[in-house]
Amino acid sequence: MKKVLLTVTTLYGGGAERVVSVWANKLVELGGNVSILLYGRSENEYIIDNRVNIYTVAPTYRDFQEMSYISRLKKMRELIKLISPEVMINFLPRMQIWMMFASLGMNLKRIETVRVNPWVVCKDSWIEKKLWQHCFRRSDKIILQTNEQSYYFCKKDRCKSIIIPNPIDDVYYDSSVKNYSDKCINFIAAGRLTAQKNFPLLIDAFAKALKQNNQIQLKIFGVGDESYTKRLQQQIDKLHVGKNIHLMGRSNCMSKEYASSDAFVLSSDFEGMPNALVEAMASGLVCVSTNCKTGPRDMIDDGICGFLVNVGDCSSLANKIIEISRMNYENRVILGQNARKKIMSICSDNKSLQTLISVIES
Repeated sequence: MKKVLLTVTTLYGGGAERVVSVWANKLVELGGNVSILLYGRSENEYIIDNRVNIYTVAPTYRDFQEMSYISRLKKMRELIKLISPEVMINFLPRMQIWMMFASLGMNLKRIETVRVNPWVVCKDSWIEKKLWQHCFRRSDKIILQTNEQSYYFCKKDRCKSIIIPNPIDDVYYDSSVKNYSDKCINFIAAGRLTAQKNFPLLIDAFAKALKQNNQIQLKIFGVGDESYTKRLQQQIDKLHVGKNIHLMGRSNCMSKEYASSDAFVLSSDFEGMPNALVEAMASGLVCVSTNCKTGPRDMIDDGICGFLVNVGDCSSLANKIIEISRMNYENRVILGQNARKKIMSICSDNKSLQTLISVIES
């Protein structure tokens, strides 16, 4: 197997970071020579096999932010030369831009990945947007998460793209809902507490649903900016739903949280391919998601293995939560098992890995 370098900002928190950890660990298990390049280290990182070489531009992410642009670029170029990879796989827009410049003139193949909705990337910076798009034009291969993402690119770039859905973590092959409860009471949501996930919509919709069924409970797992988290709690308090809606913070074992829940809700305005939805479906939960770009519509067949509602539609989301809470046992089992089968067929760990290896070797 060729010598591979995976680049990402950090190993903490998000879906792209999780995929880097999974791919690095799987490739090194197969005897690959694998390295990871980061801005800097952080707390609560995803677990990485000790056979994977980890390099950093700065000791910590904060140290990286204090470096000048020239110092960052110089250090990155030095590290790429030191690692001397044959193939470099880049994650997340700003790291991709850095790597495009840092690797200029080097004899290595560059694979760019799309981990978010490409239509909203760098929307606040025209220059950054153009540079990010240029990364793909100069790349040797493009890895997408969903078919929907391919429509963002021109025909020439689509010809060198391949779809590799997010891999399922090994734990979800054995961890799923074993015994469905008689009543659908316990709802769960998960993700970084950011505007993209639109948790205010979820809180409002759940508060509406509570007027029809005051027994249902919602646990929201995830961490984010302190001020944003505070605003979410203030919204919960203002609606007087603190006994039913709970901000749980970070969990080190989400598989158990999913397996002990009855239903999952995703309220995002946009996504790449939402890992939380992948994990919830793999766990056999009844899932409802906004029909946002990109991901959910490739994962959920509406009414067969979950439900889709319009983005930002509070009333529709509330009604679907009520419908799920009233669903009989047999229908919930069928929907949950269909969800698990569908996501396992899309995101098979072995299938994703074999496709990745074929891209690297080609």
